[in-house]
Amino acid sequence: MSKKNFFLLVLISLIFCFYFFQIDKLIQIKIANIIFTSRQTVTNVKQKVNNILQTNQQLTQKIKILNMQLKKLQKDKLLATLYQKKLDDLKNVIFFEDDKYEIILTRLISYINYNDYSKAYIAYDTNQTNKLYALIDLNGYASGIVKYQNDHFIAIFHNNSKSNYAVSIGNIQAPGITYGYSND
Repeated sequence: MSKKNFFLLVLISLIFCFYFFQIDKLIQIKIANIIFTSRQTVTNVKQKVNNILQTNQQLTQKIKILNMQLKKLQKDKLLATLYQKKLDDLKNVIFFEDDKYEIILTRLISYINYNDYSKAYIAYDTNQTNKLYALIDLNGYASGIVKYQNDHFIAIFHNNSKSNYAVSIGNIQAPGITYGYSND
């Protein structure tokens, strides 16, 4: 028998075995399982990569927001430090013979009325609401008075007619009373 005939006989035997034992269907099932498993693996990997990318994008946005907040807080800290230095300088400029006077830095919340810059709400934290307080600007000059009214502390500046307080005038420290500006 020649090689050609032998090869042909082996090929026909294999085809008959494939047909008789349905090996082609077994191979098809195995290939289908491999393809299905491959697709499932690719889908899972794709989902995990998408989740990682989405998490990365969210973290990047969060980092940007936190960086902006950090810059704002650093700026606020710098301003607070500058104001604290000005307050300390103010305390050094104003000389009191005893420590019964306390200088507190406060902030203006808003003016009470539009176009009236003589009264303003201020942030002042104290339990003593029945007394008047002096209002001093950052240069050490008197600016008016602070009083408690309608559940708020109100700063009344010089240009208000109700801004009255005692002063010492000149080198001999003569006592006097200053009155706010009035149209009368």
